[in-house]
Amino acid sequence: MREILFRGKFGNELKYGFLSIEPRGLVIKEPYKNDSSNVWHIESDTIGQYTGFKDKDGNKIFEGDIVEFTNSDGDTTLYEVFWDGNNGKFAIAASGNRNYVDDFELFERNEYFKLFEVIGNIYDSPELLKE
Repeated sequence: MREILFRGKFGNELKYGFLSIEPRGLVIKEPYKNDSSNVWHIESDTIGQYTGFKDKDGNKIFEGDIVEFTNSDGDTTLYEVFWDGNNGKFAIAASGNRNYVDDFELFERNEYFKLFEVIGNIYDSPELLKE
């Protein structure tokens, strides 16, 4: 079963936890803590869900992440991770071009995740996709 986890920006920091809607807006709540100091009002356009996949270093991959894929020849491609609402699944787009989408699950089935590395995200380092 996939872990359900979200992240979003609170100021200049990414916060991780459960997503909740409160009267004052969207919040991320730190898992398993009921203390109000562990609740952050986040920018709604920075919300990303955990895909259930991890990169070669064991880092969780979220919507909005920029991942680098290195093939066996040493060539690299940058991908943006996003939710493909048309097909109801997480997908990756080469260099942020959503007209060219690869099937995220294909990489998982072939164990190519050992070749992915999270190198940033579209909120803090969008310039990576412009290269």
